[in-house]
Amino acid sequence: MFAFRGLISSLSASINVFSISESASFHTASVFYAARKGTRARKEAKKTRVEIKKVAWTPDSKKKKDIHVSRKVDESNLEYPEDDVFMQKDYKLRIFQFQEALAGIRETHHPTMYNLPNAFVGATVEISTTTHQKKVKYIDPWTHIVEVENTFDHGEDRSIIAFCKEHEIAAQLQDMGVALVGDVSTIKGIERGLVTLPTFEYVICNPKILADLMHIRGLLKKKIPALKNNTLGVDLVGITKRLQSGIKYSMKKDTKDQDFGYADFIIGRLNMSTEQLENNLKRVLQDINSMKPNSKPHDEDFITRILLWSDPSPEKMKLDMDNLIEKPKAKVVDDESDGEEEEQVAAKAEGA
Repeated sequence: MFAFRGLISSLSASINVFSISESASFHTASVFYAARKGTRARKEAKKTRVEIKKVAWTPDSKKKKDIHVSRKVDESNLEYPEDDVFMQKDYKLRIFQFQEALAGIRETHHPTMYNLPNAFVGATVEISTTTHQKKVKYIDPWTHIVEVENTFDHGEDRSIIAFCKEHEIAAQLQDMGVALVGDVSTIKGIERGLVTLPTFEYVICNPKILADLMHIRGLLKKKIPALKNNTLGVDLVGITKRLQSGIKYSMKKDTKDQDFGYADFIIGRLNMSTEQLENNLKRVLQDINSMKPNSKPHDEDFITRILLWSDPSPEKMKLDMDNLIEKPKAKVVDDESDGEEEEQVAAKAEGA
């Protein structure tokens, strides 16, 4: 009996000493385990490292060349000068008639001044390249050679090679100074390496021999005759005459101002008459105006400005375009025909 009481007392003593905190503990913070092998390496590899590139020193002369200066001129906020002497940059360019501008050039190139009575007379034409279309917003640059009646020595190298089957036309082309005039046998000789092509700028041919000419298109490359370039046709004599003595111009597009295009070209020499130079300019303007997109509004000007100049003088004179460009005629509606149409519409309405 006494032994049982002693056992109970010892158990109760041990229970009093026992604490809940000693038997279990609750973790409330998140546990951080070690990352798997290679995890840190993958995370470091994903981080983009900014590499500092060393920039080479650029001379000031090259920096000035890289600066883009637009040729587009906006005179909308300027006024015409009232005095005879003024700062040109603060006013609009004065508009000259062609005869007045040419007289000014002849005055500066007089033997008592520049002493260049046979200098080239040049023109600058500026256009609006917008097409008002969603897919094609601007016109692509182009190069044309315009045939003119009043020819002159342009001083350019325009070597031509021609291919045709007619012996009479071949003889005429040789008399005109064509570098090479060949036929089918000549094409085969070029293909086999027996005939060497001379240096050439243009290639013209008759459509009848175009299929044979395709065998050497690798040598001709982009100068292969085509209707688009006006180098493919039946009248090879006329094509040769245009290429040799025509006025060449290249319409360029500004790299920054995509809606602005310009072309600098020569229209003749100072020893030519005023009428001859004016006719040459009108002929080139007519060709440029023919490239106006059909999507442009009828009343919107395609050619925006024309300047006349002659080196070495830096002066460029703005020309009056009204007498140089033929504006499209507006459609005239006849009152009688208009009345007849109204009567027909009324009759149809009554019948309905």
